[in-house]
Amino acid sequence: WKLSANCKVNGCMSFDDATDKVEIANPNVIGTTTSFTITTWLKMSSAGTQALFGEFNSNGTVTRNYVQIASGLIRFDQYPPSSGYITSNSTVNDNQWHHIAYTQEGT
Repeated sequence: WKLSANCKVNGCMSFDDATDKVEIANPNVIGTTTSFTITTWLKMSSAGTQALFGEFNSNGTVTRNYVQIASGLIRFDQYPPSSGYITSNSTVNDNQWHHIAYTQEGT
């Protein structure tokens, strides 16, 4: 946890490599009929691929829902069914703060 002027509001978590993560205690809520929202503030300048959040099956080979940044664009995929990624039109790797939200209505 950082208390810094580089954070959006009062403090933030800082992730500096591919192994940094936050684990949600009950990840099985994603892909169910439970309503929920996951939000994050994001400030990045790199053009690489970074996962924001997702849920995987028990052996880690199939994602159920996945949100990532790829080449500066937000991408979302849902499995099953998956007919390919939905990709944003605007880039977020511009070294500015962006608010990202993933919402599931449980119907």
